[in-house]
Amino acid sequence: MQLNFKYVSRRTGSILLVALLSLSGCGGGSSDNTSGMAGLRGRITFDSVPAVASSPELSDRLTAKLDYNRTKQLPARGVLVEAIADNGVAIASTQTDANGNYLLNLPANTSVRIRASARLLHNATSGASWDFSIRDNTSSGYLTPGSEAALYAIEGAQFVTGTTNPSRDLHAASSWNGSGYTAGGRAAAPFAILDMEYAAMQKVLAVDSHAVFAPMIAYWSTSNRPASGDPSSGFIETSHWENVGSRPGLYILGAENVDTDEYDSAVIVHEWGHYFESRFSRSDSSGGSHGPGDALEMGLAFGEGWGNALSGMVRDDPVYVDTVGPQQSLPGTVFDLNTIDDSAPKGWFSEGSVQHLLYQVYKSPAIGFSPIHRVMTGPQKTTTAFTSLFSFATYLRAAVSPAGQDDLDHLLAGIDTVHGTALDIWGTSQTLPPSIAAIRPDQSSFVLPVYTILTPGQPAITVCRTNYFEDDGDNNKLGNVRYLRLKILTDGVHQLQIDSPDEASLEFGLFQSGSPVEEKELSVGDATNAAYFDLLAGDYVAAISNAMHPDACFTLTLSR
Repeated sequence: MQLNFKYVSRRTGSILLVALLSLSGCGGGSSDNTSGMAGLRGRITFDSVPAVASSPELSDRLTAKLDYNRTKQLPARGVLVEAIADNGVAIASTQTDANGNYLLNLPANTSVRIRASARLLHNATSGASWDFSIRDNTSSGYLTPGSEAALYAIEGAQFVTGTTNPSRDLHAASSWNGSGYTAGGRAAAPFAILDMEYAAMQKVLAVDSHAVFAPMIAYWSTSNRPASGDPSSGFIETSHWENVGSRPGLYILGAENVDTDEYDSAVIVHEWGHYFESRFSRSDSSGGSHGPGDALEMGLAFGEGWGNALSGMVRDDPVYVDTVGPQQSLPGTVFDLNTIDDSAPKGWFSEGSVQHLLYQVYKSPAIGFSPIHRVMTGPQKTTTAFTSLFSFATYLRAAVSPAGQDDLDHLLAGIDTVHGTALDIWGTSQTLPPSIAAIRPDQSSFVLPVYTILTPGQPAITVCRTNYFEDDGDNNKLGNVRYLRLKILTDGVHQLQIDSPDEASLEFGLFQSGSPVEEKELSVGDATNAAYFDLLAGDYVAAISNAMHPDACFTLTLSR
């Protein structure tokens, strides 16, 4: 049977045919139908190409590639299946089960075709609900106000209902021909992305059966490449979660022989982890470039470590593989969540340390995923501090048994991070880790204390920041951003004044429980060295940064 690979416009219900694929499928038999209805069953599957890690000869380094020789046909789980009449209207719909099977009850003697869309849809007035779809950011609907980007789907040939033992199976193929993808093909790609979203969703539902998932779109196209520019032309820089703008969602790379991520299952779950933070929990990450060996701003370190660790939790596989290059076979990125690279610094500022700790906590018989989920959706979401390993670990320690506390303390000690009863959300008792002291023993004042207390009416405080760990201009590394705690006792206008021996300026962002209050720029040597904030009594935190000076110290005074 011939299947059509289609994009479906949900706004109008019409079908926009973009490309035809010759895909495998099957269907069968016929009989009388006296009830006026005909049952139709079938199975939806897709090609899954494993992203594998291997160690080449004469090298101990693991390399990444897509292994097309090990391609498997997997069930398309939970996807939307519809019977489409000749006028393009869906006359019945259902979802596949965990084995990719579906069952439809259709009017007899009716001309239809079966469509399977890259969409997980479950609407409910109470209890769990979700709506995840894979759409094309290079389609016209992406730029059209009030419309949606085209939805990926596969369709079977037209047939008449009312046959004996009717069965209509659809299969989305990878279209790999041994050296490249067939032009206009790659029908399996959207379903491979969706299947990892299904797996991540099931991980959450296993511990929260009433979870309500905010609708989310993943944008994928064969034109999506790591370049800056217009997403509608495929320039998405990297696979990422976009939380703001007119088209929020996951953006997934797909440019053949450049960088494709649809089969890099760890990458898909990592990005879904940022969706989870945004919609179920909270992230105070500064964003920007990062790597496993970097010393990062603590919010970024936790957010990226969380995404990497979640990829292991969902797949129950510690090996993270990200393929790249011609035939998706260059070395790429590979790491193991069970280890920490010897060359990486250890601490709360390292995504390598954070991801290792989170994955080991998940594997701990005394902890596991349930308390991790409760912390992420509970106190981590509402913490008065910035989200970091300090806040997460403090709340987790309070949520688990003594045996779980022992496991957590051991893991924290292993990454030179404060632990035990000394642990708090502020990292108050944190000392300079050996990995940083060995590099720059004079860095203590640029890193610690993690938070400096700024109190109205009290003597001035001095805060130092550094660009020492930064080499890319993103201003998101350890010491680039410093953190303050403010306790405002009375309502009213407060003055913040900055002084420095050098001409300098800083960005001062004020937050309360994760919500931005106000951001201002202060400069030494002109009238903007003071700023005014009209505040209600309460607890606040602030992030201060300055990208212009490698090392700078500032004196801050807060008064009524």
